[in-house]
Amino acid sequence: MKLCVWSAPWLAAIGMCCLLFQNSLAAEAKTDAPKGATSEVAGGNSPSATPLQPRREAERKISPTDTLYITIVGETGLQTDFKVSASGTIQFPFLEVVEVSGLTPSELSLKLRELLMKDYFVDPQVLVTVKDYRTDFVTVIGQVQRPGPIMLTGERKYDIVDCIALAGGTTRLASNTIEYTHRGETRKLSYDKIKNEKDPAKRIYVEAGDIIEVKETWM
Repeated sequence: MKLCVWSAPWLAAIGMCCLLFQNSLAAEAKTDAPKGATSEVAGGNSPSATPLQPRREAERKISPTDTLYITIVGETGLQTDFKVSASGTIQFPFLEVVEVSGLTPSELSLKLRELLMKDYFVDPQVLVTVKDYRTDFVTVIGQVQRPGPIMLTGERKYDIVDCIALAGGTTRLASNTIEYTHRGETRKLSYDKIKNEKDPAKRIYVEAGDIIEVKETWM
């Protein structure tokens, strides 16, 4: 009976082939990771708590009447939907009223984490997902008769004056100052000036998701 004796060069070649095959399998495993998570997580010391790289739509601003799904990871009973109010807030356990309008999901995750760490949790992981964006309205708040969302219908354009009129007009406590939030940026405007503007090209036309606040006068 003859024994097959492998020389050192042949053994080295076989070892190199095995190593290349193992690396190929590892590379294929990496490509199978989930793609495009839209939720944002903040907090925690484990690798799983590292904030996800958001897709483009995950960085849209949260607006009134959006529906959010918020989870404190690992805490039973703290996974639920939250409807953003017309004034841009939610009622969150332990924290009561929290301002959320104008924040991205990742920004809200960090905000809730910081608030919860003050008195209630040591190292919470907060996951925020927007389940339903509402983009067919503007919100009028402050000193108007009927504050809340104003639906944008049809093909016509609406300017700020139109929206205030649809909210019932101003109250007797309204000042001449309006705060107008457009695409996350807020600026102050003179109501008298925009109301008396005759040139259609100079009117300020709103877009879905904008917020108009009529400020209160100081007696």
